Amino acid sequence: MSPTSLLRLRRFGSAAARDAAYAADPGLATRPYREQQEALDRSFGPFSAPLSAELERQGWAASDLVLGVPEVRAAWEREYGPLPLVSGIDDPDVRLAIGEIRRSAPEVVLEGNLNVLDRRTMALLRAEPQPPRLLVGQLGTAKRFHRAVDLDVVLVPCPSIAHVIAPWMRGQVHVLPHSFNPAILTALPERTVAHPLVFAGALGPRYVLRHELLMALLETTPIEAWTGIRKGVVRADGMLTTPSVRAGGTLLGQIIRALPTAVLVAAARRDERFAAALNVRLATRAGARIVDAGPLEDPAARFSERCHAAVGGREYFQLLRSAGTVFHREGDELGGCGGALRLFEVTGLGATLLVDGSPMVEQLFADDEVVTYAGVDDCIEKATWLIEHPAAAERIAAAGQARTLRDHTTEVRARQVAQILEGALRGR
Repeated sequence: MSPTSLLRLRRFGSAAARDAAYAADPGLATRPYREQQEALDRSFGPFSAPLSAELERQGWAASDLVLGVPEVRAAWEREYGPLPLVSGIDDPDVRLAIGEIRRSAPEVVLEGNLNVLDRRTMALLRAEPQPPRLLVGQLGTAKRFHRAVDLDVVLVPCPSIAHVIAPWMRGQVHVLPHSFNPAILTALPERTVAHPLVFAGALGPRYVLRHELLMALLETTPIEAWTGIRKGVVRADGMLTTPSVRAGGTLLGQIIRALPTAVLVAAARRDERFAAALNVRLATRAGARIVDAGPLEDPAARFSERCHAAVGGREYFQLLRSAGTVFHREGDELGGCGGALRLFEVTGLGATLLVDGSPMVEQLFADDEVVTYAGVDDCIEKATWLIEHPAAAERIAAAGQARTLRDHTTEVRARQVAQILEGALRGR
């Protein structure tokens, strides 16, 4: 019997890692698209863990298609011809995905964060002469719950989200946490602590609570911060001007937000205008604390000597590798989830993780493997203690790393994915 075929769609979102890959090899853009994808993954962009390679080792015929990189798209066209013309779909990355699905005819399409698999695309694929048997989405954000409604399988990072969205999904919902790629360790120098306390991450309208904690730590500890700002956020005059997370205060917006969940789900299936309200509704029920934020103080304006530009790829991983402790706070829309990718990056690279407490963090790590906090004062107290007790912090870091390298690697997650998908295929 031939192995089950799977195509994994994923957007390569790190400009720094992408630019580094093409700068390191000036001829890379002329190479076949698979070679370009492999080079991009060697630059360690986000979500580039080798899930497909691990599935292949378990007997699947798995491959990747990287989206969001024009050079990859151009190489695919050189090899297989022009992108398909699809009525109503102009996005070249969506057309690229459709072209590769038609060309390779996978039994399973697995996409991270649903940039391609929306209502229109799913209907198109299911009407193909040889449609995929499973359309699967792996969600790490609450922005696209509405697109998951009609999937055959939905993978989410924590039980709090699974419990809330499952009643409204057409297909199965499973918990699949993120993972760590141990190959990153072999590509970096040995660990030497150069920064006792570090923050690395984004600020903006989805991170109001993170902003509050970071400002408190900057005021009371020697933390250093490497921050980026979310798309659409304006940095000017010492402030971060953040657009409202929720729909505007129009009468129509108020009516939409008041609709029963079942009506919102049905409406969002047909009209994107209902999507934001549905996503906020489900995220809030899952534990999110979505705050309508006005302008926020730019930490770099007051703490310029300790605030640095965001880093990506190997530079990002080297920063975590050289940190004593890394502070993390979940995004507002995933508050209480506790399943962010950074948990596994920090612990996998050997730093101590200081993270907001949640049932999921307790499920993933034991008490002596990470340090959790319950609020601003508790976070400051524990950050200070970790700085003042470096030997104890390193013992926690070592235990956290051992846990991640045992239970949270991409190899482990691939076995879990295979089990979930094999079960779903048997039920078709």
